[in-house]
Amino acid sequence: MFKGFKPSMLSVGIIGASRFGTGIAHELTRLGHKVMIMDMDAVIVAIDDQETYANIATMNCKDLDLFVVARALHAGHGKILERLGADLVVTPEYDAGLRIARLLAQPSILDMIELYAEVFMMELQADGQLVNRSLSDLNLPLRCGVQIVLIQRDLHTIFPVTAADIIKQGDKLICIGSSDNLNLVAKMCQEPAIQEPTIL
Repeated sequence: MFKGFKPSMLSVGIIGASRFGTGIAHELTRLGHKVMIMDMDAVIVAIDDQETYANIATMNCKDLDLFVVARALHAGHGKILERLGADLVVTPEYDAGLRIARLLAQPSILDMIELYAEVFMMELQADGQLVNRSLSDLNLPLRCGVQIVLIQRDLHTIFPVTAADIIKQGDKLICIGSSDNLNLVAKMCQEPAIQEPTIL
């Protein structure tokens, strides 16, 4: 037996569900021990208190040729994880802080998430200069680099949208663009609506 090893009640993790791994798992289970088999294509490294442990876990998982999603404790740690081979690095606390700042700065923004690098999706409450104007008239793709892809009006969803669709007060708009460009559209919601000239 291994020196210093006390096989009273074991909790054993087995990576790989091969015949070898499953054979060990069946026997350990039969003998009353707890077994967890991991036969995965991807792994999430969510260690939230020790950078070193997260780094080692990321390297080891990449050595097993797994797709690794790693949680970074801060932006600098994220760069380290990327260099260690992490396929996707997330910084939940930092991202949440950015999201809250955006929502506070622009009350018309209901939600905003990053889809890809520098490509965001924003849910916006229609108001101000967007109201009572058609998508063709607003021409946001040309003016702001933003595409409105869906309009939610009460319980009715307008999708796909057309150039003739007119935005109404209180509509929820799903928009896609860069963060800066989306904020330009959000600011339009804070500005007074354009008044149509009165015909005498």
